Amino acid sequence: MDRSDFIERGEVKVDFLKYYRLVSRWACRENDLNIADLELLFYLDPIKYFTIQDFKDGTFYYSWDKMRFYRLQKEGWITKIHKGNGRLGDHNKYTVSSKGHRLINRIYKILIGKETLPESTRRSKIMQRKTYVDKVYSQAIKKFNKENLNG
Repeated sequence: MDRSDFIERGEVKVDFLKYYRLVSRWACRENDLNIADLELLFYLDPIKYFTIQDFKDGTFYYSWDKMRFYRLQKEGWITKIHKGNGRLGDHNKYTVSSKGHRLINRIYKILIGKETLPESTRRSKIMQRKTYVDKVYSQAIKKFNKENLNG
């Protein structure tokens, strides 16, 4: 995905969201997340330290799951970094864990063409092609990688 021709004309090529659905579904399948969990991590990642209220504000746009916060914390996507003592203004503080940061950064790299999606059956559950959806996505992944390499 060479963007130099667009820069010369003073334009910015913003087609990296073209494959967002494929990449996000791959990330969810590989990490046992649902799409709402992943998008919530995207929302929380730029917030250095967040509270439960910040988390709740981010969940307004997604399907209701009252256990989401605790599940994400238990699975290592969110880390508590400060235990508040309950006084006014002193709340527990959380951050997206290094595991979450790595996943989000990898997704960004894949979307902008700096990385490809794995095609080996050892590195990708989708490429094992156990379900019909996996078979469809495996074909899409091969096409995506081919386009990115030829870019």
